[in-house]
Amino acid sequence: MEANNSLWDSVNPTASNDPKIVFEFNIPVVVTFPNDFTKPDEYESTYSDQGGKYCVFKVLHEGETSAIVTSAFSLLRGLKALEPLAGKSVKITKKLDKGKQQYIVEQA
Repeated sequence: MEANNSLWDSVNPTASNDPKIVFEFNIPVVVTFPNDFTKPDEYESTYSDQGGKYCVFKVLHEGETSAIVTSAFSLLRGLKALEPLAGKSVKITKKLDKGKQQYIVEQA
């Protein structure tokens, strides 16, 4: 087994220590990215038989270190559009539009 592709080597031991932010519909959440943020940690999904990846963003939320865990394209696209994210505060709102979940991401 190659060390580069193993689940064990890809696991960040501190990722699970941060509380995961849960986005409720129509309730804005403001988070701030650390000053040294460059990009999220990326992991292979173990819950899907079709593979896939998800990202873990370490952020500050309500004065505590938290994590955004997502594979939602609208959230990733919204965050990517605001790069560089280092030191930046953003407002994220989960919406339902024509039966589809969407994230609206704005600079706070």
